[in-house]
Amino acid sequence: MKKIILSLVCIISLSFALTFEDGFNAFKTKDYKTALKVFEELGSKGDAKSQYNVGIIYSNGYGIKKDENKALEWFEKAANQGLKEAQHELAINFDNGRILNKNLQKAADLYDSACASGFEVSCRQYDKLAKKGFESSYNKELENAINYYKNKDFKSASEIFTNLANKNYSKAYFYLGEMYQKGEGFEQNYSKAIEFYGKVSNINKEKANSNLISIYKNLETSNQLDSLSNENKIILYKAFAENNDSEMQFKLGTIYSDGKMIEKNYEIAKEWYSKACNNKDSNKNEKEVACYRSSIIKKTGELFDNDIFLTLDAGKSALSNKDYEIAEKIFTKLSEYSTSAKFELAKMYLKWYKPDSEKNAFKWFEKVVNSKDDSFDGIAFAEYKLGEFYYSGEVVEKNYDKAIELFKQSANRKSFGERAAFKLGNFYEYGEIPLNKDLKEALHWYEIAAKTNKEAQLIVANMYYQGIGTEKNYEKAKIFYENISPKNDINLLKNLANIYELEGNVESAIEYYTRASFQGDKESGVKADKLTKKANDMKKTLDRVNQKIN
Repeated sequence: MKKIILSLVCIISLSFALTFEDGFNAFKTKDYKTALKVFEELGSKGDAKSQYNVGIIYSNGYGIKKDENKALEWFEKAANQGLKEAQHELAINFDNGRILNKNLQKAADLYDSACASGFEVSCRQYDKLAKKGFESSYNKELENAINYYKNKDFKSASEIFTNLANKNYSKAYFYLGEMYQKGEGFEQNYSKAIEFYGKVSNINKEKANSNLISIYKNLETSNQLDSLSNENKIILYKAFAENNDSEMQFKLGTIYSDGKMIEKNYEIAKEWYSKACNNKDSNKNEKEVACYRSSIIKKTGELFDNDIFLTLDAGKSALSNKDYEIAEKIFTKLSEYSTSAKFELAKMYLKWYKPDSEKNAFKWFEKVVNSKDDSFDGIAFAEYKLGEFYYSGEVVEKNYDKAIELFKQSANRKSFGERAAFKLGNFYEYGEIPLNKDLKEALHWYEIAAKTNKEAQLIVANMYYQGIGTEKNYEKAKIFYENISPKNDINLLKNLANIYELEGNVESAIEYYTRASFQGDKESGVKADKLTKKANDMKKTLDRVNQKIN
């Protein structure tokens, strides 16, 4: 029966992981010659999984002449490092005696060792041999060591457990971890304890994780977590993650996807992100980001390492899923040639609450402005935000002249300049530093702002109505008043009513005085009544005149 080579998902940490991936990808495309070359090179450096894959290629004759003796040589190398799949292959050969001399005791030992590491097929095969009287010699040694351990003969127990561990018999790992944790038979050593607990597979796995969590808490309390190696930290995180801790599941996804603590492995990252995504205890933001990253890895096999996937839409999608780190990664790469990416980065930092986020926002807005890309729609907003930074002096030295310059540049843009124009109107109306009060200049900027700003529209209308910064101009005031909707301001209604009254448009004047009275202005109610009475009197007079004529 043909076997399948081990894939990259099995790799936990290899300094040559990318080369392994090359070998695996070559095998998938049936480029067996390249695959063999890659795996042999890695196997010669001691990588057990590559050694096993070489054995599979020789035993099945993938792209070369089948050579089972050579395959067994490679399986034995991998089995000696404790690889359960290789142990099982060797056990089969000792079991059937087809190539190796039949040796059921060795087969039983190897089946039991692979079984202890979680290889279920080996468990079934071992049970068959055990019923025939071939029990594992490893298991017998283990039982002796456990008895010594229970009777507090730690020296004898430690010697046997260590001997079994050196033979890669994983059932011994838990006990060695416990002895190092408690300082029984060895000097207490949490790092060693973590290493052995991390090797525990199915048997005693739950107990090992419980002890690892206890070690983590002790080290956290004593501020010693940072003294651990990255590998040991990851083992501790896994203990929590396997105990359904959503935060640690997400953390592991990040660790395997960003490559800062360990070689990148997107398959493992996807596995942990998926667990965090499906964990009902995940907080909303964490869950959203985990689900997003899991889906991206599933779709592309990575998280935007390849430029082919780097687009503004991809960055915006990351932002919509509140994944600021991935959005930052995408936009930063695109910013080398895209003003839009610089702009998106700047806006993102305004929303992202992390250290120096405002400083970063300032930096990227400045890059947008300095790009001199006048065709870019966001430049007015960038100039406006830079002006605010210089005006407030929170992340850059306060500079009013620079702020005013930027506000004016922004205000004169076709798009978005209205916000800066309104601020300039305020400055000139009230004479804020460093500007002297200049109502004419204030009106100029308010009129620009009035294109989209309702508050500016009302201010401009009032200035024309009252003759502030200009001569009184009821016609212009009326145009601005009429364009405001809804008309809820009492002064607006009264002023508009007065304009219509002066124009002789009694009907419209009554309408706006009445609306102002409904807003609570009694004076307008009185005027509405007087105009109504006057209009009725005029109507009666006209009616009498018409009757006499007729």
